[in-house]
Amino acid sequence: MKIFFRVDSSSLIGSGHVVRCLTLAKSLKKEGVKCKFICKDYDSSFTKIIKTQGFEVIVLTNSNKLFKDFFNKNWEEDARQTINAIREEKIDWLVVDHYGLDIRWEKKLRPYTKKIMVIDDLANRKHDCELLLDQNLVDNFEKRYQNFLPKYANTLLGPKYALLQSEYKNKHLIASPRTGSVKNMLIYFGATDKNNLTELIIKEFNKLNREDIFLNVVISSNSSQIKKIKNESKKNKKIKLFTNLSSLAPLMLKADISIGACGTTSWERCCLGLPAIVITLADNQRQIAKELHKRKVIYWLGHYDNIKINLISKKIEKLINQNLKNWSNRCKSITDGFGTQRVTSILKLNSRTKLKARVARIEDSKLILTWANDPLVRLNAFNSKIINNKTH
Repeated sequence: MKIFFRVDSSSLIGSGHVVRCLTLAKSLKKEGVKCKFICKDYDSSFTKIIKTQGFEVIVLTNSNKLFKDFFNKNWEEDARQTINAIREEKIDWLVVDHYGLDIRWEKKLRPYTKKIMVIDDLANRKHDCELLLDQNLVDNFEKRYQNFLPKYANTLLGPKYALLQSEYKNKHLIASPRTGSVKNMLIYFGATDKNNLTELIIKEFNKLNREDIFLNVVISSNSSQIKKIKNESKKNKKIKLFTNLSSLAPLMLKADISIGACGTTSWERCCLGLPAIVITLADNQRQIAKELHKRKVIYWLGHYDNIKINLISKKIEKLINQNLKNWSNRCKSITDGFGTQRVTSILKLNSRTKLKARVARIEDSKLILTWANDPLVRLNAFNSKIINNKTH
């Protein structure tokens, strides 16, 4: 079986797209699926990351070096180059994770792959695909793609299908709800944090003068803000700086509360029951933050360009002094971390797939309950009861 991924990224935007595609590709690879990536070289560091994970990268030529200006401008040229790259390949799935590509591009690629899967967050354009994945939780998330997909398309919607690393599902069951006073905080605003929010929050943390709270800070060593963050961190012995981590899971398990953005890390935090104070960084994060705030899963401080700096430390102090147990439990109910495994199983299904029975495990309890409460199952059970009553 062969699956190709069409995804782009740069140091300014899109790193989350590459990360989630890599997560899915690694899961598929373990199941014997051959995976390749097709990328434009906006930032060679990301193609190097993909290669170090053991995947081949087909690099398309790029006339426009600015990734932020790419959207929808060069889709025809992109389609032509992609077709040339895969023309001789027998592809089972072409996975497209790209805001700049839509139904026009997908129709061009249709003859060169058996099936197309789209990973999206925006629900703002039409697609020609068999499968669409949107792992986000927003208002009306079950219905917002109804006018954008063909009738034959299936959808995987919500954090149930969040593409998280395997260690998150493994740690979901052992992650305890946060109780008692806050002893450990975590700051992460993405690898580069181009808006310099990390330094800002460290300064606000230092205003609290809390000798009883440790603060772990995560940032990439390649960030343009790294020197400022190091200098500010040195002012407080309770602050520890981490760079270039392969996973946030260990630090999330240690933390009682986190401060960060509202991208993929939202589902990582939820999976491990970690309450979060959030500042959104992109427009598509606003809808997610609004819904999670409404459900009391996060506290949304606002968008990065509209934050009242003088109120941040007061708000943080108020939130860390409350009981976090219920908040933590609400987080953990959002996702169990098995999304990658679910999507992998779906992509591998075909007419030759052999189903094997296994003994149920404790982690299957939620799934079995979901099956039992499925409307179709309950309807069949109701009809069977009526039939049985008539025959007796």
